[in-house]
Amino acid sequence: METNKTVKKLKNFISATSKEFFTALLEDDPKEKKEQEIIFQKITRGKDNQNLVVLHVINEKEIRSFSGFILKVTKETILLKPLDEKSSLKLIQVKNIKKVSMLETVTEQKKRQLI
Repeated sequence: METNKTVKKLKNFISATSKEFFTALLEDDPKEKKEQEIIFQKITRGKDNQNLVVLHVINEKEIRSFSGFILKVTKETILLKPLDEKSSLKLIQVKNIKKVSMLETVTEQKKRQLI
């Protein structure tokens, strides 16, 4: 009886450990997830305030920078209207954005200083 309980406890322990390992393996890195949340917040703020934004985007092949105004934001993508009149609208995946820079107006800077 005692050995059955011990074997059962061992099986449960191995099973729980395996589940935790595979869950951690499949989930995104918590640090990267936090960075993506911060980037998404900046993008949303840039759209709401109609700020000029510069995005540094990394995909499999290259690193590119895009500048313009954000027209639409979803959880996965953004629609960017470039400053260059000749360029077409850009659909950019949020997960590929590594840095967001914004040009704020003077009134927005004053609001932030008051907070």
